[in-house]
Amino acid sequence: AGNLYCTEITSNRLSVLHPDGTARVLNGDVPIANPVTVHQDRVIAGELRMGGNIREFDRNTGESRVILADVPMPNAFEVGPDGKLYFPVQGANEIWRVSLDGGPAEVVAKDLGIPDSVKFDAQGFIISTQVGSGQVLRIDPRNGSREVLANLSPGLDNCVFIGERLFVSHITGAIFELFGGGKWKPFIEAGFQWPMGLCVDDAGTVTIADGMFAYAIAKGGQREQIGNLFMGNYPGFLRGLASCGGGQLLASTANGTV
Repeated sequence: AGNLYCTEITSNRLSVLHPDGTARVLNGDVPIANPVTVHQDRVIAGELRMGGNIREFDRNTGESRVILADVPMPNAFEVGPDGKLYFPVQGANEIWRVSLDGGPAEVVAKDLGIPDSVKFDAQGFIISTQVGSGQVLRIDPRNGSREVLANLSPGLDNCVFIGERLFVSHITGAIFELFGGGKWKPFIEAGFQWPMGLCVDDAGTVTIADGMFAYAIAKGGQREQIGNLFMGNYPGFLRGLASCGGGQLLASTANGTV
């Protein structure tokens, strides 16, 4: 019908934009609303949180029913060739599947690189981005075997096919096109996510607190990533920075820590 369904993660709601330009909130009670897909006019959305629910929503009334409850951080999902919903489970570092009618979930693949999207190629294989490792994987849904399509960088977010062309997005705002054989190129170059903190040290190096990422730009140099949220020693979502000499920085985080 040409309707566009959109999850609004900071507003906890699922909305729809109609072809005539009118928009409405379909359901305003979807905590941490993130993954959404449409399958044969069935609208399915999920909550990107520990203990999140995956629900089917009535296209007219917005009423919902739970397909699967208490999922540790489900993210971008898609219905597979067998009619089951396949979804990454970030909190478990696994990919699961479940019948659209409900019931127990099955583990399809595990010990990945923190998957955050699941789509299918024309041959029925799973394509999945890994936010932690920066890999794009092609996974056989029958046995969980996998191959690496590309090694990018931590922070991969989603993927989509346009015909046979595969595009992968990154939290920094970059979009890459993959060509097979491990080859890829930027389709849209990376930018900043939310550069809230800046400081300059005695050597003239600019350090940037960009939320999930931290960058340094030496005098006359290029931007270099010096940390990200997916590293074990990263302090948290960075907001403020101050140089205190000797190569040391003071940083404040969104969690209220310094």
